[in-house]
Amino acid sequence: MVKEIRLLTILGFREASEAWSSFDAVISIEDVERGSKLRLPADAEDTDHLVLQFHDLDYDDGRTVVCTREHVQQALDFARKHEGGRLLLHCQAGKCRSPGIGLAIIADRLGPGREVEAVETLMHIREVAAVNLVVLHVTDEVLGRGGRLVKAWMDREEGDEGIARLRRIKQDSWERFWAKGA
Repeated sequence: MVKEIRLLTILGFREASEAWSSFDAVISIEDVERGSKLRLPADAEDTDHLVLQFHDLDYDDGRTVVCTREHVQQALDFARKHEGGRLLLHCQAGKCRSPGIGLAIIADRLGPGREVEAVETLMHIREVAAVNLVVLHVTDEVLGRGGRLVKAWMDREEGDEGIARLRRIKQDSWERFWAKGA
């Protein structure tokens, strides 16, 4: 694993809010309607900070904001700018969106043809992950991987009960959200 990838950390918000000061740069991923609840504190002025806003949905339902090419490109540009520094990625739980963006950064740093290694590296960094599938597909497209990154992840996910459980929990959460009339 190359040094620049070892400097990448993926956490949930609670963990990130306690650890952010030891990082050179932070990418926060938050829901659109939550405003600034997942951001760094005001005294974090010396830490470069990118905020991305999109929902943790594995498909575009036409009702929510999902990850776009612009989100992935912003994250890649930010990560390239901080390649030699300690980079923290977080979303609410640190299990879907931030691992998805983390996979984008890892795949970008490793280069084409190393998609399986990128997935394994991600799972080494964040053992509990169910990569957001919209982020995954958009990343594959932005990096020009021709479906190889998607295949590498789906091969890893197949038969993994932990990932299946995370997907069920997320889907149940969205179903409750929509049942409330949102």
